[in-house]
Amino acid sequence: MGVNGVLVEILGNVEEVTVDPIPIQEQLLCGGNPAAIRLSFRVTNISEEVIRIWALAADLRHRVFKSGEAHAKLTMGGEEQYKVIVTMGGIREPENEDAYLAKPSGMCCLKGSLHEGTPRGEMATIAGVETYTVAPPKENANGHILLYFPDVWGLFNNGLLIMDGFADDGFLVLGLDYFRGDPVWKHRKDRNDHSNPDFDYEAWKRKHTAFADEAVPKWVTEVREKYGQPKTKYVCVGYCFGAPYVCDQLAGDGVVAGAFAHPAFLKEHHFLNLKKPLFLSCAETDHTFNVESRRRAVDILIQREQPYQVQLFSGVQHGFALRGDMHNPYERYVKEQSLQGIVKWFEFWLSQ
Repeated sequence: MGVNGVLVEILGNVEEVTVDPIPIQEQLLCGGNPAAIRLSFRVTNISEEVIRIWALAADLRHRVFKSGEAHAKLTMGGEEQYKVIVTMGGIREPENEDAYLAKPSGMCCLKGSLHEGTPRGEMATIAGVETYTVAPPKENANGHILLYFPDVWGLFNNGLLIMDGFADDGFLVLGLDYFRGDPVWKHRKDRNDHSNPDFDYEAWKRKHTAFADEAVPKWVTEVREKYGQPKTKYVCVGYCFGAPYVCDQLAGDGVVAGAFAHPAFLKEHHFLNLKKPLFLSCAETDHTFNVESRRRAVDILIQREQPYQVQLFSGVQHGFALRGDMHNPYERYVKEQSLQGIVKWFEFWLSQ
């Protein structure tokens, strides 16, 4: 059968085949292709089916789906059902709600440089979690609070100095240690460090993600109770591991705007649920948040008419905003531009 120039051939015992144009809002999610169609079909003998789908375009491509390999398999009403999205340029399986756009922290998160300087803040306990707090200079205070969600290195010197930088621009800054004194650098100094062969990075991530997911909402609530004033407004920033907690805050009404740099652990729902403006500070080369994922995230923000800004740097990689080499003039410049870009973003939305 053919629809909008796309030829579809199904081999096997298949019934209830339908081919329909995708509504315009879903075309955007398929890369904006007006020739995109959706093919839905029910297979009556799963173990034997082979489905071939050709998308006729300038670069003819084909894919073969065997029933045991199709990621889009759903069980509905006791029957197996497959759904495949076909576009003029090729074939794309439907988005998996559990698939990551920004992948979990990987080996790229285990490298970087330590920065020189003496943090000027102090530690406090908020909602049972150790928290770094740093106040702005009195002559520069804007009366607002910045919530800081750290990367896998936790409250290490670089992160503390970044928080001091935000405070210098007028914010009262609070950052929680959701790793509870167990940042990744205590187990691996860098990606090539295997001095602790018993360290299970995946288990470490699962352990601390579970705690952070539960602790962050309570922590934010107590920050408001202890430090908020009637006219206080809130913004939030997260690096790597901290990006999902920024998106969680932006999905509600408690903050004015948010930002993240070189994010990890983000799924489509994090972007679909946003209600507040988001600033994305990104590296051109980032294994965790690659070009395809970044473009997909932006497509969602465009489709939802969500205010956003992408700040994109060439020549740096994941970790550039926190762990760049400050002896390298360009890496220092990129780190500083990321911080100042985020500050300007916050200042604009706080003024609205």
